[in-house]
Amino acid sequence: MWVAAWVVLLVCFAWVERVIRVSTRLPLPIYYFYLAGGVLAAVAASFVTAAIIFRVEKSDLTSLYLEKASIKDKSVHSVGVLAKGADITEKRILHEKLTLFASAFEHSTDAMLITDLGGKMVEINPAFTQLFGYARTEAVGNSTRILRSRYSSDDFYRQMWQSITTKGEWKGEIINRAKDGSEIPIWLSITPIVDDGKKVGYMGIEIDMREKKELERRALEAERLAAVGRMSSQVAHEVRNPLSSISLNVELLRGELETIQDGKDPGKISEAHVLLKAIEREVDRLSELAGDYLKFSRLPQHKKEVTNLNDLIATLLGFLREESRQHHIEIVFQPCENLPSLAMDMKQMEQAILNLVKNAFDAMPSGGKIEVGVKKEDKSAVIFVRDEGIGMDEETCKKAFDPFFTTKEKGSGLGLSLVRQVVAEHGGSVWCESVREKGTTFFLRIPSASREEVSK
Repeated sequence: MWVAAWVVLLVCFAWVERVIRVSTRLPLPIYYFYLAGGVLAAVAASFVTAAIIFRVEKSDLTSLYLEKASIKDKSVHSVGVLAKGADITEKRILHEKLTLFASAFEHSTDAMLITDLGGKMVEINPAFTQLFGYARTEAVGNSTRILRSRYSSDDFYRQMWQSITTKGEWKGEIINRAKDGSEIPIWLSITPIVDDGKKVGYMGIEIDMREKKELERRALEAERLAAVGRMSSQVAHEVRNPLSSISLNVELLRGELETIQDGKDPGKISEAHVLLKAIEREVDRLSELAGDYLKFSRLPQHKKEVTNLNDLIATLLGFLREESRQHHIEIVFQPCENLPSLAMDMKQMEQAILNLVKNAFDAMPSGGKIEVGVKKEDKSAVIFVRDEGIGMDEETCKKAFDPFFTTKEKGSGLGLSLVRQVVAEHGGSVWCESVREKGTTFFLRIPSASREEVSK
């Protein structure tokens, strides 16, 4: 049966082939060449090819990559392999390196850019956009001069490019300008890009130095404050001893005046009492000033314990009710529920909050309202003290926490410095917001307690 079918098929094919050959009138060699090409095209049309890459582990533990062409039918089932495998190891390794370098460039947390030899940017990474604010479409094709700030002189750039030309690199600190005009301290590293022994461009890595600069500023300030503290302690001791002596002698002198017999000039005795009162007031003021100096220079080692901040503030404000009434000041407390666990030195924190409330008293000599409250922000508690006083300008607000800076006629300038010192000891931060003739608000941020502190 199968034999008969094949015979019929061959007869039909021969008859069709003869009809085509006669009708085309082509010479036999040319005709059979086209016929063979048609058959092969028909066969090839029923198959597709795909590249397969094999990774072979060699005995020396290195890898060899082979590429072969896989033949698949229309249903994408592999039906064979065409030709032997080609060694593409070098090509594959180069591809993997390029992929790795591209990924490192794209995901680097430091700003990176690539320029041509003329300084025109040809590529930037997302960190560059985040740091300077320029989108890729804005930066690519532009000169790096768009980053130049007022601190970078022509002479500075000449020295930079001279170093790149002679040494092949440049590293140093520079201040660049972002799109919004802000100036950012940067640690910049520039190295050439070489292709086939020829320099084709430059790569720059720009590291944001703002956090480092802030830490340096704080360290310098802490060192300066330590020196001031040591000096304050010495001055306070030198002042306090004679003050004690003066205060004692004033008391003795008052006792002597009271024992003077009748008949003496009462006017002079009254005048002497007035003078003694004035001396006492000044002695008390100087003694208080010396005490502030000692507090600032000798802040005791804090002893943290888990504390209910709402209760601490409520108790403190309770002691100030009478004083606030005498100053015609209303104190409003706004507690906060569901505060995170807070570990703090209760005495130090009481002193810090007390200093802020006393400042609010001084800012409202004619009376008014003070709001003291607590609010939750993330895993921290924020204490705020808001008054309706005379307020401060922006420059005064910036200096408010500096040691010995005061706007009061007889202030020591250490109250707010002590507040910042206490909050810093608790790992927090302090700042103020103020509007002239409308009032000032001071904020203290206290982070939540650690597990170890809570367990204690």
